[in-house]
Amino acid sequence: MRNAFKTVLTTMGEMLESKQNYKTAIKELEESINHFINLGAMQYADIENMIGLLSKMQKIMRERYPEKENMVYTQISLFYQKIIQAMDYQNGQQKDMQEADSYSLKLFVRDMLQFEHGDDRSYTCILNNLEWLHIKNAFVYAFEKPMIHLYKEKFEVPHYLYLKAVQKEGVVSAIPSLEQKVFISKIFDNHYVHMDHYNYMVSFPLFSNEMLYGILVCDLTNEVFVNGEFLVNQMSSAMRIISLLKMNEEIQRQLEESYETMRENNIVLDTLSKSDGLTGILNRRGFYLGGEKMLYDAQQQKECVLVFYADMNNLKIINDRYGHEEGDFSLKLIARLLKKNVSKNGIVGRIGGDEFAGAMYCEGEDYAEKLKDQIYASFDSYNKTSSKEYNITVSVGIVAVKATQGMTLEETLVKADEQLYEAKKLRKKEVAKTL
Repeated sequence: MRNAFKTVLTTMGEMLESKQNYKTAIKELEESINHFINLGAMQYADIENMIGLLSKMQKIMRERYPEKENMVYTQISLFYQKIIQAMDYQNGQQKDMQEADSYSLKLFVRDMLQFEHGDDRSYTCILNNLEWLHIKNAFVYAFEKPMIHLYKEKFEVPHYLYLKAVQKEGVVSAIPSLEQKVFISKIFDNHYVHMDHYNYMVSFPLFSNEMLYGILVCDLTNEVFVNGEFLVNQMSSAMRIISLLKMNEEIQRQLEESYETMRENNIVLDTLSKSDGLTGILNRRGFYLGGEKMLYDAQQQKECVLVFYADMNNLKIINDRYGHEEGDFSLKLIARLLKKNVSKNGIVGRIGGDEFAGAMYCEGEDYAEKLKDQIYASFDSYNKTSSKEYNITVSVGIVAVKATQGMTLEETLVKADEQLYEAKKLRKKEVAKTL
């Protein structure tokens, strides 16, 4: 195209110096101009020089061919029009190309960051948007971790890079994690990259300020040559965001693990705060919380609840005569037998030194006496078969609460305590077993 432009200028110059006849000169000039325009070479034209030569030629031809003055004027005017039309067409094409490039840039900026996670799949998004640069082959390498490199600081070259995604003949794919690790000396010659398959390639560092993220290797096209800096800036931003997302996801994972650990610890702490350290059953706080919930649920479901007080008989005598370890053993046994009698239908708690309380769902008020007899029978059975020198017994007071009564746990325990008081009047002082 540059040669065509040179030919047009040369032809104009020769016409000014030669003695060609009018028709031959005009014909040669017209052919040269048409050839130049048809090649689409106006973008290389020195328009000012062309117009200057045409004006000079018009003046000389009018002097040389005075009888054809009007024809000269008309012909040169046609040449002007052709050049102006070609310029308008060329400018229109350039404008369309600029608008297309601008639109492609907008799409590139928008689509380059269309990922939500910091995993390896996100690297394919980077390579999926290089068509506007006429790139068909590209390879994204990442450092194992982002590296800080300060000004004038010696760069410590890593032994490995990680090939995250490749584009071959326009087809983009992610690299399996087990196949990503590549020696730094093999980034241009490995299982996925063979430089002898490509004509011209270029490598760019991907970085943001002092932080290095990796390397891009891609085709060297005219568009890359012009827009390489812009490409690097955008891809570096994408790499930075992937790194931040990955860091954020790791922090989120650690937070979730910490939250789960805290939740489990809180459950343990909550259980411990509601448990009696000696017997393992509920303590006073735990029993009151559980008992109030049982009464509320029973009222909602129109069910009946039995609430009882149980008090160990003769704990002081056992402690004094047989030792406090035996006293502790007795309290643990009471907790175990009461819990066994209540089973899964209720709860049992130690609410004082030798005082216990329980609550359980029942089918009717008549079950109160049955439960009391069942509790006493379990202790009689244990005492008959145990090797202990003493008997372990309790006194029990039980109250049945109907759903329609609307009694609180505190009110119910007061009534149960009243019955316990009556039961204690009948307790026996004999602790030691008789032979």
